[in-house]
Amino acid sequence: MRIGYARVSTKLQTTAMQITALEKEGCEKMFIDEGVSGTLASRPQFDAMRAQLRAGDEVVVYSLSRLGRNTKNALALIEEFQNKGVTFRSITESISTEGAMGKALLTILFAINTLEADLASERSIAGQQEARRNGRHPGRKPVLTAAQHKAIRKLYDGREHTMRDLAAMFKVSPATVMRSLASRDAPETAA
Repeated sequence: MRIGYARVSTKLQTTAMQITALEKEGCEKMFIDEGVSGTLASRPQFDAMRAQLRAGDEVVVYSLSRLGRNTKNALALIEEFQNKGVTFRSITESISTEGAMGKALLTILFAINTLEADLASERSIAGQQEARRNGRHPGRKPVLTAAQHKAIRKLYDGREHTMRDLAAMFKVSPATVMRSLASRDAPETAA
């Protein structure tokens, strides 16, 4: 049986393109994980698929990245498939584990994918460090100034207002007020 597996990491993404491609490849059965990271050890639909695999089956994915982001883990999964007599195929990379060249190419592509992800992460971290050295602080700007933190504490400690009152007064969410009150040592130099 030809079995398709599709996955997206967030609920905002869609599996439509992957499913269409898997249908064109003649997948008789499909397992779909939505909002599930490839780095997670447990993926409900993927685990269900693995439990149903039988010798002679073929697992088909749209792209190698759908199987997982970790080279070691993905290669272990493909080896697990092979030990069960199950072949693996990736549509985008045109790779099949049926032949020796396919297996070798698969190993190289996984290594390149991992290298690419690692380099992107390193560049991001380096950019953040450089920004901090230049006095910029990457990320979301603080919602409240130091003076507003102080005013919230004073008003709340005086028992004059509820958290909801303060949230409306400062045009923030009650959760923001709660965090402000929880951090008694809120930065005094916040802008």
